[in-house]
Amino acid sequence: MPNDPVQKTREALVRVINGSALVQAVTGRTTRNIVEWEPEATVVRPVVAYQFIDGPQLATDGDTRSMLFQISASADTDAQANELLYAVENSLTQSAFLALPVPLDAFVERSIRRGFDLDVTLRVSVPVSIAA
Repeated sequence: MPNDPVQKTREALVRVINGSALVQAVTGRTTRNIVEWEPEATVVRPVVAYQFIDGPQLATDGDTRSMLFQISASADTDAQANELLYAVENSLTQSAFLALPVPLDAFVERSIRRGFDLDVTLRVSVPVSIAA
């Protein structure tokens, strides 16, 4: 769906994390730094995995809404996983979302860290296209 706010936000989240110089410094790669979470996935570590959890305030009127994502870091050592998650936390800025080729007006409303997991609530304003 071209106007699906969840899909647009997922794509923006992936672009911001994958394009982050901080994340790239930890992984040593410029691509494939983030994948959608799948229990049986084969990935090159270190890597970030994410999944969309909930969008309790989703609407079709273009208003601001909240979207909850869970982000996990997987690496060969605990220290590297912590470093990767720290890089992710510091990459998720409003200016990073606005600097994308297709800008997204989003910011981290709440971030809760649990071990190597990060629950991130993004506050997003996705304008809806109006047919002429």
